[in-house]
Amino acid sequence: MTAMQMKTFAQRTKLSPKTIRYYEEIGLLPPPTRLDNGYRDYNETDVVRARFVDGARILD
Repeated sequence: MTAMQMKTFAQRTKLSPKTIRYYEEIGLLPPPTRLDNGYRDYNETDVVRARFVDGARILD
C-alpha cells in the first residue's frame, strides 16, 4: 500500500487536517500508524474510509 502523510491525505480526501484529526479523536477514523518522527502515516484504505465517513454526514 502507498503511504502518505497528512498533507497528501487531506488533499486526497478533500478534508482539512483539522477535520481529519477530529474524526480520529471521536473514533470515526482509527488512529493512523506513526512514522519514527511522529508524523501520521495513511494508506489507500484510510482514504476510502475517510471519504465514506465524510459522505455519511449528508445522511444525518
